[in-house]
Amino acid sequence: MAGVSIENVTKRFGADQPAVTGFSLSIEPGAFLALLGPSGCGKTTLLRMLAGFETPDEGVIRLGDRVLAGPGQFVPPEARNMAMVFQSYALWPHMSVAGNVGYPLKVRGIAGAAYRDRVGRALDAVKMTDFASRNPAELSGGQRQRVALARCLVASPEVILLDEPLANLDRHLRASMEETFREFHQRTGATMIYVTHDQSEAMALADTVAVMSAGRLLQAGAPHEIYRRPDNRAVAALIGAGDVLSLPVGDVASRELDGAAIAAALGGREGPLADVLVRPEDVLPDAGGAEFAVEDCVFKGERYALVLRHGTGARLQAFSPERHAPGATVRCSILRGWRL
Repeated sequence: MAGVSIENVTKRFGADQPAVTGFSLSIEPGAFLALLGPSGCGKTTLLRMLAGFETPDEGVIRLGDRVLAGPGQFVPPEARNMAMVFQSYALWPHMSVAGNVGYPLKVRGIAGAAYRDRVGRALDAVKMTDFASRNPAELSGGQRQRVALARCLVASPEVILLDEPLANLDRHLRASMEETFREFHQRTGATMIYVTHDQSEAMALADTVAVMSAGRLLQAGAPHEIYRRPDNRAVAALIGAGDVLSLPVGDVASRELDGAAIAAALGGREGPLADVLVRPEDVLPDAGGAEFAVEDCVFKGERYALVLRHGTGARLQAFSPERHAPGATVRCSILRGWRL
């Protein structure tokens, strides 16, 4: 498998409408990358440039050592050896499941035993062998998505592009398909680039997450690194729950702050203010420490989600196994925070 290199890519729709601006990222062979960001941030435009459906106005896109798009160069979609899974599945309604999966092979002139073998192996990989003779209209949304994946697999692409493939599925089916995507990636070893606005999908599936906003790359890294160590407020707001407090934490060299430093800052220590991210799991109710008023308490099944307010006005979220009535007072110990 080949890696993908995106070098300073920009795409404009009209003189004053940059959809992607100066985007650069190297994607290792066999990686599972999630492009994460809100609607309109440019992630689908970037995916379409990778696929060859849009042409960059600036920059270079490479697959391995081959230039796919750049000044004076453009490789058409059918010659890129990439496959794309669309949000709408894009299955032919008049073809059977097997016919849909085998269509890329027919286009390449592959027939006979080789055709049947490759279609059979692709259907088996997504557990759809028993549905080979059915039409798409007879399938559930999750089954159609599996067929779309099998159609990608049958052509042995170097890169698989996925444009919000789970957006049309309910929560139960999304969970099932997430497992299918993980198994698919482990089995094929293909480089996968997955567009989503759902942070839980990105964190569950990808080994690398690239966070986008307003057409720009904000931060890229392993999911746990971006969650624990966001570069700025925008990334902190897009990844996970938590609150950003403006606190006088003093001249501390480390960006990771212990609970003592945060407690002292909440106590009113003077000094220049810094933005500090505190995650809910790092706030322990009924564990001593600073006093907070409970503003809200919502049952989440396995625990309660609390919204807390300090006397200084600072707001924090926390989790608790016990219900705390709104208006009650709790003392909370804060384990750590992250200075942005």
